[in-house]
Formats: sequence, C-alpha cells, structure tokens
Amino acid sequence: MKRSSCSVFLAALAAADNMFIIGVLLTYFNENVYAILTKDIACQLLIFITYVGSFLSVSFIVGFTCERYIAMQFPLKCKLVCSVGREKVVVLILTIFACAIYSFSFWTTVASPFGDMMQCTFKFEYFRFLKIVTWLDTCITMIIPFLLITCINALVIRRFWKRKIKTATRPQLRRLDQSAELNPSLLDASHRRNRDGQSVCMSRTQVSSFAVRVQWRVTRNLLFVSLTFLGLNLPSYLIRLYSLVVSEVSQENIVSAKLYFFKELTQMLYCSTFACNVFIYTLSGRNFRKSLLRMIRCNSEKHYERKRMLKRLLSVQRQQHHHWDTEI
Repeated sequence: MKRSSCSVFLAALAAADNMFIIGVLLTYFNENVYAILTKDIACQLLIFITYVGSFLSVSFIVGFTCERYIAMQFPLKCKLVCSVGREKVVVLILTIFACAIYSFSFWTTVASPFGDMMQCTFKFEYFRFLKIVTWLDTCITMIIPFLLITCINALVIRRFWKRKIKTATRPQLRRLDQSAELNPSLLDASHRRNRDGQSVCMSRTQVSSFAVRVQWRVTRNLLFVSLTFLGLNLPSYLIRLYSLVVSEVSQENIVSAKLYFFKELTQMLYCSTFACNVFIYTLSGRNFRKSLLRMIRCNSEKHYERKRMLKRLLSVQRQQHHHWDTEI
C-alpha cells in the first residue's frame, strides 16, 4: 500500500483529519469535563490546528481527485507526473502554506472570561480583519474545492465509462476465431505461423483488462471518499454561506432558534467527514482490509511474507512427494 497510487495523499489526509478531530475533542473536553483552555497560547493553538486541519483535509482530497483524473486521462504520463516524490513535495508545500496563512490565530485569539469559565475569542481590534479572513477561508476551503471536486469527479466518471465501453466492444479474439474456421489441412501451418501473434495478443488483452480493473478499483475507492465529503459538507457549506450573507446584509446579530438548530445539525455532519474515511476504506478497499487485519493481528509485513513463502514451499514439496509416489 505504501507504493500504491495516492498513498501519500491518503496518509496526509488521515493526519489532517486526526488533527481536526483532536481540536474538536479538546473543545468538548474543555466545555463538558474540565477547563483546559484557560491560557491565550492554548486557545491560539486550538484555533490554529482547527484551521490548518480543515484546510489540509480538503486540499488533500482535491489533490488525489486531480491525480485520479490525470491517471485516467493520461495513463502513459501517470507514473511520471503522479510519483510518490511529487506527492510528498505537494503535501509539504500545502502544509507550509496552511501554517503561514493561518498563523494569524496566534495574534488575534485570546482567552476571555465568560461567566464562570474562560472562553476562546478574538481581539475586538481585529474584527474587520477577521471578517475578511472568514470570507477568504470560506472561498479556499469551501467554494473553490467544492467546485473543483464536483467537476473533476464528473470528468473522471465520464472518462472511465468511455474507456470501459471501448474496451468491451473491442474485438479481442478476432484472430483466434478466424484461425479456428480455417481449412483443417491448413490449420497446422496457420497455427504455427500465428501462434506467437495470438499468444501476444491474448496476453496484451489480459493485461489491459487487468489494468482497467485495477484502475477502476482505485478510482472507485477515491470517488467514495470525495463524494462522501461533498455530501456531508454541502449542508454545512450552505448554512455557513447563508449566515455570512445575512450578517453582511442585516445589522442584527440575533440567531433564530431554527437557524441555530440547523447550524448544529450540519456542523455534526461536517465533523463526521473527518472520522468516516477509515470506514470507507474498510468497506471498499480490499488491500486496506488485508493490511488492517494484519495490523490487528500484530503481524509485521516481513512475518506475513515469511509465512506465505513457507506455505508455498510446503505446497511444492507435497506435489513433489506425490509425483515420486506415483512414479514408484
């Protein structure tokens, strides 16, 4: 799995999701169990990791979605363009960019008393600045990624079905059928002349069919991830955009009970996207299930390969003993 397509993006996506989940858990722990966000630096770190985790998560989904499109549209250039090294460079650049643009949380966030407890809030002198930042964050983490993922997924699905239809309608065994219909007196000579060509044609067809199946499995799994992301995030995006527009148009800051209910509901769906990817991998990824079971059983990769080679060696020895017994 380490050498498979999009492995770096998926590993980075898991790290970003865990970062965001840690921020949510810290907030819940602070509000319901014990107050831990009582210092400015604690609030600043919480806001920072929440912003960075959210941005990186959607960025990595856009990254492997684009990579899938390149793999389907330009299969010959896929190994060159979509290498593991390039993925690592992209992940590093996105991480540095996220840390840079969201560093404002360290000088705009403070811990302020709210009733009998401390609460993370912003400094009022940066209100206008944070209003602009909120719109920019909405664009780079919601609007632009949503449009990109939707359009690229549509192109990937269309490209795959075109290739699948083309492969299914190709006359794969035309030469073999023609050779079978020849005159019996010419069959042996024709078979000798075309044996190599037929075997090469059949092997190429099998390899092509296998490659298409592998590409579709990878594409299907990543489509599940990106489509789940779109479905669970769309309600939250709509409510967030509605709230931003209403706050710009109306001077009142009163939130109705109905709007508050929908905000909380869509926020729960939004947070669930950071925790559901492992279930998608388990349900749709055969290799992921095998690796997960291997980790649960505490078997390392070397130990697993050693057991497989030992089983193969024992099988060969049994076949040899059976062959010797029949000869005797």
